[in-house]
Amino acid sequence: MGKHFHLRASPIYNEKDEVIGAIEIIRDITDYIETEKKLERSRENYRAIFENRATPTAVLDRKWRVLKSNRAFRETLNIQDGFNLKGIIHPDDIHRLEGLSDSGRTHLRIRSNGELLHMIVHRGDLPGSDRTVLSFNDITGLKRSQRRLKRELRVRKLLSEIHPIAVSSEDADRFTEDVLKLICELTGATGGMISLGNTVIRDGQIGVEEEPPEGISQSGRLIHLSSEDTGAVITLRGEFRDHDLRALRHILHYYDLAVNQINYRNRIKEHRNNLKLINLILKSSEREKPEDFLEEVIDLITEYTDFDSAAVHMKDPDITVSRGSLKAPDTIPSTGVVKCHERRAEIPIIIEDEYRGVLILRGDEPTRKREFLEVLSNEISDGLQRILLKNRIIESLHEKDVLLREIHHRVKNNLQIVASLLSLQAGYTDNSDVKGVLQDSQLRVRAMALAHEKIYRSRNVSEINLAGYIRTLAEEMITLQSHHRMFIDLDLDLDEIKAEMDRCIPLGLITNEIISNSIKHALRGERGRIKIILRREDGHGILTISDDGRGLPQDFDIDRVRSLGMQLVSNLVRQLEGELEYGSREGAWFRIKFPI
Repeated sequence: MGKHFHLRASPIYNEKDEVIGAIEIIRDITDYIETEKKLERSRENYRAIFENRATPTAVLDRKWRVLKSNRAFRETLNIQDGFNLKGIIHPDDIHRLEGLSDSGRTHLRIRSNGELLHMIVHRGDLPGSDRTVLSFNDITGLKRSQRRLKRELRVRKLLSEIHPIAVSSEDADRFTEDVLKLICELTGATGGMISLGNTVIRDGQIGVEEEPPEGISQSGRLIHLSSEDTGAVITLRGEFRDHDLRALRHILHYYDLAVNQINYRNRIKEHRNNLKLINLILKSSEREKPEDFLEEVIDLITEYTDFDSAAVHMKDPDITVSRGSLKAPDTIPSTGVVKCHERRAEIPIIIEDEYRGVLILRGDEPTRKREFLEVLSNEISDGLQRILLKNRIIESLHEKDVLLREIHHRVKNNLQIVASLLSLQAGYTDNSDVKGVLQDSQLRVRAMALAHEKIYRSRNVSEINLAGYIRTLAEEMITLQSHHRMFIDLDLDLDEIKAEMDRCIPLGLITNEIISNSIKHALRGERGRIKIILRREDGHGILTISDDGRGLPQDFDIDRVRSLGMQLVSNLVRQLEGELEYGSREGAWFRIKFPI
């Protein structure tokens, strides 16, 4: 490496100002030259670092004019050296720039390329000069993320406010009003509306001057969103942005779900009320009078449904009933179809395939309830038909009951005549055997006549109180057959048992034969005792008849005895499909077990 010298020469003059010589000063400046070269290289490095720095950086004077800037600064802010920085700063943030001190930082909003950027600006003053270095950190993405998060939190907060309303609400219209108010608060809208089916819910003043497409209108003042069930139009004082549209879509989706849930709960509740109403109508059909049934049906309909008025008109029988402001119609429809109008439903009443009446109902959405109204029509028609048929059957049964009682009364009278004839015939014979046969026949006829008398005097012509029948029969047999020299004690212990006619008459004849046999053959002396016990056990009746007489012979066999009375007892027990036991124990006893 060569040397560098600095030569400085000064001429020497004489008195005549003539150069007579020179003074030369030579200085070695090799170190100085090397130092300058190093400084230049350092400045080049600095310029390269400054220019290529990723952080936008600029040197400005005290009036905020850009003196020098790096490439990142020029590309980010789209300005060149010499531009005054105040020209791109948001007017509301200039005071922050002017108040920024050395080594301080602040947040500034800067417009660049039509976009508002958010920057953190750091200031550093150059020592010994009036220049300032500003470096800019772009936090626009962070700010956007914060705004998105903030909007999302607002939407979530709104949904958290909507959720308890949706869970507890039973009225979709009222729920829609609450949601619309919250939506207006979220978006800053001055008014809005949501259509829910045929119902339009409004909040605030809304005037739609244009037909908005799906989404944000061209003016930015309207949002129109539609879904399968709902539509929303909201107006704003300023302009809507995409994030308002996204938030509204999110809320509207949740709103649809919530409304469907409310409607589902209401449908379930309505379905339960309808089932309860049908069951109550079915129970009401137990009433005896059709007019009472229809009055109760109308009261039930207005109580368990949202129909506020009802009226019914029937012919054959002629019945008119109304509740509320509706009046019963004068005419009967000629078709069996449920007719639904805007708030009115006409339900036909069909009895035995004939149009006999019409039920008019007034309430909301009758068309939606057509299926239930058809079920209601069938239930009311069936209920009325059951009542009318039941009354018809009761009337018919009453006629048959009267007829049966008359028949039994006549049979009893005829049997009484036969008994009287037998008694008269016995009076015309002196033969004791013939007289005894006639008297026995008379008692048997009287036993049958007594059964018919009990039938037509009882409340139920199909059954007889067996205990009462046997009591009356035994007392009468004792009275007719005992003679003046003997007193007979009758001991009765009878359970209440209902039995049909075909069982009573055989049991009456059996009782008559055994009592007659005891009086004729068993009892002796001036006093005797006959005991009759009737019990119910395990679906069977047990009739026991005993006396305190001489008892049965040791070789007594009812199947071999030639007595007509005992043969009759044996045959009647078989007719009853019963069992017969007999024996002697302090007298004779007979035990008959028969199904009941």
